[in-house]
Formats: sequence, structure tokens, C-alpha cells
Amino acid sequence: MSGNLASPKADHIGPADAANPATFTLVHHVGPQRSALFKPTCLMKTVTYLGRLPANDVVLPSDNVSRRHVKLIVTDLGITAHDLDSHNGMFLNGKKVRSTPVNIGDLLYVGDVCVELKRTDKDAFAAAATLARAQRHEEITGEDEPVARNLAALMRATEIVGAGDDETYPIEVMEVCRELCEATVAALVLQSERGALETPVVLQPESSRRASVPVLWPVVTQAMDQCRPQFSADLKRVPLSGDEAVLKSDVGALMVVPIAAAGRPEGAIYLARPSPSPVFTEREMETVRAVAAAVGLRRRASAAGTATALPEVEAQGDMLAAQAKVEAAEARLQEAQEDLRNLTERVHTLEGEQLKLKQRLEIEKQTAIDARREADRGRSEASKLEQGLHKTDEDVKKLKDALARSEDERSKLRENVRLLDEERRTKSIEIERLKENVHGLEAERDALRVDGEVTRHKLAEAAKETEHLGDEIERAKAASDAALAEARAGAETYRAAVRTLIPESTVEQVEAAAAGAPPVTEVAQRPVAALIVELRGLDLWAGNAPPATVQARVSQFCEVVAMRVRANGGRVEQVLGHTHLVLFAADAASVRAAVRCGLEIAALCPVEDGIGVACGLHVSSSASGFLGGPDGAARVEMGEAAHVARALTGMSFEPAFLISDAAQQLIAGDPTFAIMLVGPAALATGPRLLLYKVALTQSGAG
Repeated sequence: MSGNLASPKADHIGPADAANPATFTLVHHVGPQRSALFKPTCLMKTVTYLGRLPANDVVLPSDNVSRRHVKLIVTDLGITAHDLDSHNGMFLNGKKVRSTPVNIGDLLYVGDVCVELKRTDKDAFAAAATLARAQRHEEITGEDEPVARNLAALMRATEIVGAGDDETYPIEVMEVCRELCEATVAALVLQSERGALETPVVLQPESSRRASVPVLWPVVTQAMDQCRPQFSADLKRVPLSGDEAVLKSDVGALMVVPIAAAGRPEGAIYLARPSPSPVFTEREMETVRAVAAAVGLRRRASAAGTATALPEVEAQGDMLAAQAKVEAAEARLQEAQEDLRNLTERVHTLEGEQLKLKQRLEIEKQTAIDARREADRGRSEASKLEQGLHKTDEDVKKLKDALARSEDERSKLRENVRLLDEERRTKSIEIERLKENVHGLEAERDALRVDGEVTRHKLAEAAKETEHLGDEIERAKAASDAALAEARAGAETYRAAVRTLIPESTVEQVEAAAAGAPPVTEVAQRPVAALIVELRGLDLWAGNAPPATVQARVSQFCEVVAMRVRANGGRVEQVLGHTHLVLFAADAASVRAAVRCGLEIAALCPVEDGIGVACGLHVSSSASGFLGGPDGAARVEMGEAAHVARALTGMSFEPAFLISDAAQQLIAGDPTFAIMLVGPAALATGPRLLLYKVALTQSGAG
């Protein structure tokens, strides 16, 4: 900071001003074109911290301000500013300083933020005092850490003792102690000049009787006689006194802390609860003990102040004795002020520890937030890798299927080449035989050449016959090629028909066995969405219906099922009569496709003659494979998914679509489906689950 940044003419702060910290207000000294970084703040506390962290009393949001930059201390000698080893330092009226007094009107630079000390008007002081009192109440009841809670209570109590008036401060101090310990009864016991114990302040529930004071006097008397706190977290187990009133009392936990002034007890703080509490412990007793010491200091200071008003000494009295009394009163007053100053320093130390604790909590919270973000990022990356691996597995499976189909085609081509080779050899043999016939005819022609025209005529006929045989050979070859093409077309038609009527897994096993591969008997287990689709009421109706009508109804149902399953990406694994087991993947998109598939089948096969489509859907694990020997292998699909789905189709007395809670969780929130909870269900064998009925909404139907 340059030296020309001088402050306006500063007003010196005297002891009368410093006696009340709230007389001063800290403001941001900034031009009219800029907005202030913080609101004007009354110095309500003896120590005020300025810095960048939110835990400071005055927060300065600037990168050039350290986390804890400066502290302002208000004493009876004035206000001083102390640099807390900041990075950019502290400047007073343009001069860099580390510790300096601050007067009204001085410009104090904290980093690059200029603050100014001003006097507080009476209305602003009253509002600030009210707000500070409410905030301190929230500090006590809102703190989770026991150390912070006790520190907040001690700070509030000492401030009330130091600044409150004689009529209200006892009530406020007892309210603080009551809030700290969550006591139902709080009483301030004071000893009168005649030695009697009185209760000027009693805080108890509204429902209690006001005529009697709920104080166990034997324990209070014992605490004052011994000048030692009496505490019991469970008065039934540790009664503190053998008096009958204590033994028969309804009090569950009790705390009595004596108030001493000038080395002798003058009263006590009485706190009671009907039962033990985690905030009614010896830790709270130590805090109440410190509060009692502060009250004792206040009473001793008041007594010293009263003692200075000595009665008028008679003219004939001893003036030296009066002067000695005055000096003794002043000494006691100085001693009380010194004790109050020591207690204030202790409060400042505890306040610094509280700020450190809050800063450590902020750092731990930020560390936890960063760790949570890293964990979320790791989970996201793991999910992406898992999706990539799943996609890679699907690609590998598709490549294997394509390779198997290519091998089948290659085997068929080799078989066709073998048949063509055999056919070519057969034709070659026939040609050789024809050639031999030609040679025989030629020999015969040579033999009969002598016969003249007859022999030539025979030879011409033989040539014609040879030409005719060649034509027959060409026609036979063409017929053979046509038969071969027809056989291939028939094989392809048969293969397509088999794939339509038999589940794909069975077709693949049959084709692999036809190619010479051994049967697969290993059982594979994976999560699936199992959809059971059946014609409810068909069995009773088919017994009385014409066979042709039954065949037409079942054929239509099977064609609709096959068509909608292929359209929605599913796979028919088993068919038993008019019941189809269809499998989908276990992800949310596939489960939505399964629900859509069942609803489309139900829409294409409406209820007629009491016959309708019933569907059940469950998402769980399933095991599948070909079991049995080579002569009796059978495709088997088993597991919880198919078992629960079959059970769901049988739980409705009418055609409907029921799904389990495992499937409902994957399609919840989809606007195309209307989902209604039917209720819980317990299977004879299987898990307990919730049943839901699903249908298409108007938007889904559109």
C-alpha cells in the first residue's frame, strides 16, 4: 500500500468507549460505484476474526485475503488489530503493520480490502444485540459436537454476566444453563444477609405447581457447606444424600454447583432432570462450574462497588479507618477486575479453539465431498466399462453365430461339390460306354462296308441313333440340375419352417448336431426377464369346440406371439401347448420391451368366448442348457425367473398382465405404462414379492 492512502481524521477511543465493544461498527470502505463485500458489522464480541473462510466473524471474499487474516481485540484500553501471519499483510492508513491500535476513522487494509471503524448508533446497536442473542441461542441448541456446544454456552453466559444488568442477567444465565443441560428445572439459589437460602430465579415446566419450589435443599446445603459441586447422572443409584426427601424424590439426574465470592459460598446453580441424558454429564458440570465462577466474580465486583459508597463518617470518627475501608474496597474491586480479565482471556482461548474446530470440520466436510465425487466418478467409469464389455460379449457372440452359419454353408457346399463329382463320374462312364458302342458300330460298319448301300444305310441309322442318345444325355443332365435346385429350395424352406415352429436354441442345437458337433450339455446361468404368455380358458373351451376352430385359434395365437417377440427383440425358449416362455435381457430397456410385447399380444388376441391372453413377468436368474444323452437330449430353461413368471399367470382369475416388484422397479416412471399395485404375494416355493398390474396409458396406446 502506498503512503498517500491516509485516513480521515481519526477519533481516539477512550476507556469509556472501549468498555462497550458494540459501540463500534466495521464497514467496507468502498467508492459509490462499487458494492460492499460485507454488511456493516457491530463488534459484539471481544475478539473478532476477519478472513476468507466462512467460519470467520467477518468474511472477506477476495483471493488476496488469507483464510484467517486479521483479528480485532477490544479491551478496556481500546481496539488493537493483529496480523495472523497472512500472505499479503495488513496496512493501517497506508503503512504496513503487524499489530497496531485502531481508532474511529482509520482505514485498515486487509489484503486488498479496505475496512473502516465507525461509531454505532443506538438503534443499530439494539438490533445487533438482539440478533447476536438469537444467534448464540442457536449456537448452543444447534451444535452437534459436545465441545463446541459447551464452548458456545460458556461464551454466551460470560458475555451475559459481563454486559447484562443486575435484574435480567441471572434469568438469562440460568436459561443458558438450562438449555446446555436440557434440564427441566433450573434454579438460582442465593444466601441472604441473614443466612437464609432464597430462590430469586426458578425455571420449570408450565405444568408444574408454582406454589412450591422444586429444589432438594439437603443436596444444596451439602454443596454449599463443602463448597464443592454435587453431581449424579442417576440419582436413584447415586442419591448424593441419605435424606428421606432425596430418596423419595422423582428427580432422575441432579447437578448443584456452588457460587463462591471472596472464598465463601453465597449461593448455587441448581439443575435437575427426570431421567439421565447424554448432555447431562460431568463435561456439562465443568461448564456450569465456570459459569458459576463468572457469576461469583460479578457478585464480588458488585459488592466491591457498593462498598465504595461508605456511610458518612461522623466528624468525631476515625478518618484513617474510613480511608482503610476505601482502599480495601478498591483492592477487592481490582482483584475482581483481574479475575474477570483472566476469565475473558480464557474465553478468548476457547473461542480460538472453537474456530479451529469449525475450520477442521469444514476441511473434513470438503474432503468427504471430494471423496464422494471421486467415488461417483469411479462408479460411472466402472459402469461404462461394464457396458463396453457387455457390448463386446454381444459382438463376439454375433461373430461366433456368423462363423457357425458360415461353417454350415461351407459344409453344404462341400456336399454339393461331392455330389457333382459323383454325377460327373457317372456321366463320364456313360460317355465311355457310348464311345465303346460307337467303336463297335464303326467296326460293324467296316465289316458291312462290303454290303454297299445297305451297310451305309445301317451306318447312317446308327449315327442318327448316336445323335439321339446325345440329346437324351443333355436332357438327363438338365433334369438332374433342376432336381438338385428343387432339393436345395426345399431344404431352405424346411429349415425356415423349423425355425418358425421350434425355439431358436433348439434349432441351433439340431443344426450343430447335423454338422457333426457334440451336443452341449453344460448349464449356463444368467439374469433374464422371463415372460410367460398363455391363452387363459383355452383348455375348457377346446373340449367342446370343433377341432378346426381350435387349430385356427391356437395357430393365430402362435403366429402373433412369434411376430411380436421378434419385433421386440425377445426369444421364445419353450413352448408347451398354448403356453410360451419368452426371454429378454435383464436391463431396463429390455424389460420395457417385454412389457410392450405382452401388451401387444393381448391387444392382437382380444378376449373372445372367455378366452384371453394372460401374462406374467419377473426379473431374476435363470439356468438353461441341453440335458440328457445324445439320444434323449432336451432343451431345459429353469430358475426363479420362469418359476415366478408362471406363478404370476395363475394368480389372476381373468386375462391380465401381472408383473413382480423386480420388474416394476425397472419400468417405474415410464409414461407409456399404467402400473397399479395389486398387493403382496407369497409363493409356495420362492420369494415374497409385490404384485403389480400393468396396462398401456393413452400416450402409450397412441
